[in-house]
Amino acid sequence: MMTKKANCLIVVNMTVKANKDIEIFPDQGTISTNNSLQGDTTYTADFGDSIDSGVTRTGDVTIPLDGVKNISDLKKLRYKFDGGAKDDNDESDDAFKIIDVQINLN
Repeated sequence: MMTKKANCLIVVNMTVKANKDIEIFPDQGTISTNNSLQGDTTYTADFGDSIDSGVTRTGDVTIPLDGVKNISDLKKLRYKFDGGAKDDNDESDDAFKIIDVQINLN
């Protein structure tokens, strides 16, 4: 396991409700901040990979960041990870997507 230097940990708690069979990979995501920092996901708990239609899963994603001078400077996060419909037809419009979520912090 590779150790990264960080002075801040971002934990995103998210809930995913699958309306069809899906595959998501939040453990392979990145977060960027409004002050030009970026970090890779290092840990996810309780969800990821395949989720069947009708199933709801909630879990945490942890991303270490280095270079945060003041936590109150973080105003917006952009979290991107891969996912899509779990379908035999890899050519369908929703077979694979980059899920791009904007998170405003108060």
